[in-house]
Amino acid sequence: MSSRYVGPTPERLAKAGRDVEPVASETGYTTLRVLDGSVLEQLAALGKRNPRKGITGDQYHAGCRYYADAYQAGLFASGVIDPAAVRVDGGQHKGVSSSRLEAQSRYNAALKALDTTSAHILSRVVLHELAINTYANRYRQFAQARERRAIALHTLRVALDQLDRHYYPPRRDKIRSVRSVADTHGEE
Repeated sequence: MSSRYVGPTPERLAKAGRDVEPVASETGYTTLRVLDGSVLEQLAALGKRNPRKGITGDQYHAGCRYYADAYQAGLFASGVIDPAAVRVDGGQHKGVSSSRLEAQSRYNAALKALDTTSAHILSRVVLHELAINTYANRYRQFAQARERRAIALHTLRVALDQLDRHYYPPRRDKIRSVRSVADTHGEE
């Protein structure tokens, strides 16, 4: 650890509890990153320590990209109305930026690449940041909370794998080794 420290206040650290991760930068500073209850961040940190309890880096990046597309598409608008504003017949039409339209297209394409179960868990856990243990309670037919969490985590991993294949498809141009006829005759 470096001697210089940049990070949250001691009160904020006390509130975060164990959801803190040190990050060393090239400038020599060590920053404590507070995970703030982000399910993807927590599962990625768990996955580094124990791959069976968390998610992989590819799954994390696919989930982050999905969240970013939804955010940039304007799906998280607050919906707060200014009651002091004067509106006549609905007011002026405001244009939509091209970046927002592109993000909406990316989000819609990702949503179409998912099955119904995957779309549901990604909406609840990734977009609305519902804790995985809370989401797991929908599997009440299983008596133990450990079983419910394992099922929810498996469902989330499957959904993130679908997103990963959508955002980062496998390469189609595989490298092949070809030997010419001249090479085979010279080996006698």
